[in-house]
Amino acid sequence: MEFLKLIIRETRNVKRELRARCLMYFKLGYVKKQMERRRGGCGQHGCCGISIFGRFRKCLAPDGKTCLKWDNLPKRCQLYPIDEKDKAPGTESYCSFYWEKENEIN
Repeated sequence: MEFLKLIIRETRNVKRELRARCLMYFKLGYVKKQMERRRGGCGQHGCCGISIFGRFRKCLAPDGKTCLKWDNLPKRCQLYPIDEKDKAPGTESYCSFYWEKENEIN
C-alpha cells in the first residue's frame, strides 16, 4: 500500500512540475503577473526540489531539504511556486508564499 501512495505522490509531483514548465515556457505573461502578486519569502527548505525532477538539481544539500547555492538557483527554483497550484503538497505548514488578490496590489 505504501508503494501505491508513493506512486500517486510522484505522479502528482510530475504533473505539477510539467504544468510549471509549460507556464514558464509558454505563458510567461501569466508567470510575471503571479510574481508581482506573490508575497512571502523562501525559507530555503528545498520545496522546489520535492518533485522527481527536482531531485536531479544540484542546488540541494545531501539531505535533499535545504538549498546549497541560494545566490545562484536554477530558473525553476527562482520562480517556485508560480501560483497556489504549484506549491508542493505537504509544505503548507512551512511555505510562507501567498498571493495578493488583484485589487490589493499597489
